[in-house]
Amino acid sequence: MLANGSPVANGTLYLQLSQNAQFTATPTQVAPKLISITLDINGSVPSGTTLLANDELAPTTTYYRMTVNQQGDFAYLGGR
Repeated sequence: MLANGSPVANGTLYLQLSQNAQFTATPTQVAPKLISITLDINGSVPSGTTLLANDELAPTTTYYRMTVNQQGDFAYLGGR
């Protein structure tokens, strides 16, 4: 949501895991690559988008750094 209360329509959500981790269901390493998700007209993540939740990863101290961008301008920068 923008400062004026309107959604970040058709913006882009960028997520990056804080550190290397392991998916606990399988012995799969997960690197902190940048994930890009195009938001819908309401500023929502489209249904069917998949993302590993922190409780599915080891170590348990992982988190996602988040940036929301709309037409080249940062709408939000965040982390933990």
